[in-house]
Amino acid sequence: MSDQNNQIQDLWEKLKQEGASNEQLCELIKDVPDLRKEAWVLLKAQEPDNNQLRFIMEHVEECRDEAWTILKKQGLNNYELKNIIEYVPAARAEAWRIMQKQKPSCQELRDVVRYTKELRQEAWDALMKARPKPEDLLYIIRFVNEYREQAWQALSKMKPDVHDLKYVLKYVPDLLDRAWQVFKEVKLSGSELKSVIIEVPQLRQEAWQEFKDQNPSNEDFCIIMRDVHELRAEAWQEFLKRDPSSEDLRYVMNYVKALRGEAWMALLEKGASNDDLCYIMKDIPSLRLEAWQVLKDQHPSEDDLKFIGDYVEALSGEANELLKTRAGNIVGEIKRAAEPAEELKEE
Repeated sequence: MSDQNNQIQDLWEKLKQEGASNEQLCELIKDVPDLRKEAWVLLKAQEPDNNQLRFIMEHVEECRDEAWTILKKQGLNNYELKNIIEYVPAARAEAWRIMQKQKPSCQELRDVVRYTKELRQEAWDALMKARPKPEDLLYIIRFVNEYREQAWQALSKMKPDVHDLKYVLKYVPDLLDRAWQVFKEVKLSGSELKSVIIEVPQLRQEAWQEFKDQNPSNEDFCIIMRDVHELRAEAWQEFLKRDPSSEDLRYVMNYVKALRGEAWMALLEKGASNDDLCYIMKDIPSLRLEAWQVLKDQHPSEDDLKFIGDYVEALSGEANELLKTRAGNIVGEIKRAAEPAEELKEE
């Protein structure tokens, strides 16, 4: 026996004395042929679970048949059978027969359709007999080209809802035109059209035209400006036609950097409140000084100055000084008001 073999045997004896776990034995059976038989015997004696036996089936051909026999005696659920079907071709046919007897779910069947070409037709037939739900057909439509058309026909008969159609629009370019035609037959909300604009570039322009006719909210336009660069300028013009509120304009300033300057000018023209200016100073550093100057011209209240002192570090010193000055002025006014009238002084 070579020195290497001696070393392996010595370490193996040590591992057995320490107590090898089933996971460790699986690793040795897979990776160390010289210890495979002994480790396999020990693993069986330690009653491996189904996951460990499936590991052996997948990775160790020499032990596969015996592991499969033990597994069948222990009993397998459909998830375990599905994995054997996918990863262990030698046991595929028998695992499929067992799975069929156990009434697989549509989700299990659709996975067999997707991942096991050898059983695809049988699994597809079984899936259709099991009355698949729209989500099962959408899965086939997206991932199994071979049955895409049949799954689409079956889905169409179910009167798919907006979410189903949007899924097809987003993930299955081959069915884009047909799905869009069905999609338009459904009464669409502005929110649903907005999601198509954002998520399906191929239909963006057509959905945009319909979206504008739905009397969308300013919030909808804000999101288009934020998320769809190619429609940003047009959405901005439509947005301005609808008399956006100060809050709407601040949203654009916060989240659409490319339109920040224009939104700022629109807000000033509309008349920025002290609250608007305070939040702009807090949230948008690039406009902080300009907003501060406007606020000072509008005579900030004590609460405004306290807000800036608390939340706008860069201006807190100046805001606090103004507070002190204002407090000092008020004290002076109080003292002057408390002075006796001239006629009382003369008496």
